[in-house]
Amino acid sequence: YGHAFVLLAFATAAKADIPRAKSHIDKTFELVDKHLWESDQNLCKGKLDENWTETEAYRGQNANMHMCEALIAAYEATDDEMYLSRAYTIAERLALELADKGDGLIWEHYTPDWEYNWGYNRHLPGHTFRPWGYQPGHLVAWTKLLLTLDEYVDADWLIKRARHFFDAAVEHGWDDERGGFIYNFDRDGEVIVDDKYYWE
Repeated sequence: YGHAFVLLAFATAAKADIPRAKSHIDKTFELVDKHLWESDQNLCKGKLDENWTETEAYRGQNANMHMCEALIAAYEATDDEMYLSRAYTIAERLALELADKGDGLIWEHYTPDWEYNWGYNRHLPGHTFRPWGYQPGHLVAWTKLLLTLDEYVDADWLIKRARHFFDAAVEHGWDDERGGFIYNFDRDGEVIVDDKYYWE
């Protein structure tokens, strides 16, 4: 999660022509590729300690979503197809393959083998970073990522899936009375936490 934002920061700096930023994109990606990338799953691991050792038996879509975002920015800053390819790989794995294995939407929590962990944090639906349920804000974020990828990659599923995610977010997550997106909804489309969070 943190490394995704470091990569995004360097990519943004490079796009603003800040000196030496491009070289830091490469270095950050190399570190992520060495310590966080799981080539057998085509996704990134979860938390690691200062010795690059895993600290929990958990995998999450949130960190991978932000890594996808950062990799797209890295591609835009460098024109290096390697970054675009990795971003697309993450998107295809989460937004297409894994979504199709579940309810057709982006679930947040998985086991280390990337099997659905339907019960993770069910007792903490309002958790700040790992709530139970579907998050409309993340569905909208994935909409943006898929539409951005469609500008660079010829794949029919990108726009179709982006529309599907956006429609689900609005149908189940938009607050018609007060406006804005609620925090999360359950697998039946019912609102769980109707609070509004600042990043949504």
